[in-house]
Amino acid sequence: MKIFKINILFLTLLIMSGTLYAQDKKGILVMAHGGSVTWENTILNAVAPIKNKYITEVAFGMADPSTLQEAINKLEYQGVTTIVVVPLFISSHSPILRQAEFLFGFRQELADEPIVMNHGGSSANDSHSEHNSSNKSYTGEEETVVSLDPIVSKSKIILTNCLDADSLVAVTLFNNVKKFSKNPEQETILLVAHGPNDDFDNEKWLVNLDSLTRQMMVLQKLEAGKEFKAIHFTTIRDDANKKVYNEAKQKARSIVETANTEGDCIVVPLVISTDGIEKGIQKRLEGLNYTWVDLALLPSDNITKFIEQAILKTAIN
Repeated sequence: MKIFKINILFLTLLIMSGTLYAQDKKGILVMAHGGSVTWENTILNAVAPIKNKYITEVAFGMADPSTLQEAINKLEYQGVTTIVVVPLFISSHSPILRQAEFLFGFRQELADEPIVMNHGGSSANDSHSEHNSSNKSYTGEEETVVSLDPIVSKSKIILTNCLDADSLVAVTLFNNVKKFSKNPEQETILLVAHGPNDDFDNEKWLVNLDSLTRQMMVLQKLEAGKEFKAIHFTTIRDDANKKVYNEAKQKARSIVETANTEGDCIVVPLVISTDGIEKGIQKRLEGLNYTWVDLALLPSDNITKFIEQAILKTAIN
């Protein structure tokens, strides 16, 4: 009789745990930069395989509270109770990510002035079309938001890391360079990223870029048995003040000019998709001799894998 009672108790616990498990329904929210139709379709194509496995929404606008709230609402309408937010941005070190942390409740206060990104106008430096501060996304009006309210959600929110120095990013960049490389031992590679306004944030970006270039050099050595002549990295800091902007421009030009005296130079942009800041990079390097890698991180299966791995890590942790 005691054994029977124990078995009944064990069965009850199993049923209860199964019920609790069934009630925990996971959804995925991918945050991504907004832009042209072509840009956004590239993002949607990368996310499409994720939708085959999870209930998934994409919020464009770089921590735009309206698009984030809309995506949260759609997920919760489908019964989601845990939402894994994957920010598909180049770096975690930016006011956009800190704003996202506030909106999702990971910060009690905004760390920077609140903004919503406007993707329809041109920046002060006229170097790319995606980054402008506005409280009316996609309108072309440049206004600073007075305040923001956190996202309203009943779900548990899990915020994962940005692309940063992930090995899948390094592999993708290396594969892009390989398509343009002819004589690695005579080639200097320059990895160029957008970069933030803030100097402290910029130092963090540079740490990640350093890691990516080191990984690329290792990949080159493993595959070909010989390294590139050199790999450099820099940020162009489009939205910073004129002094910082010009200093960043001159640094990029100096690297290419020096490379030209010693061999060939290959410039590779660190961007999610084309049709964005790469035009500003090329404008800065106008008149110089170099090979331009006309490729981005997308389209690539590696970025889809990055999203999948970010999701799986939340289950492990």
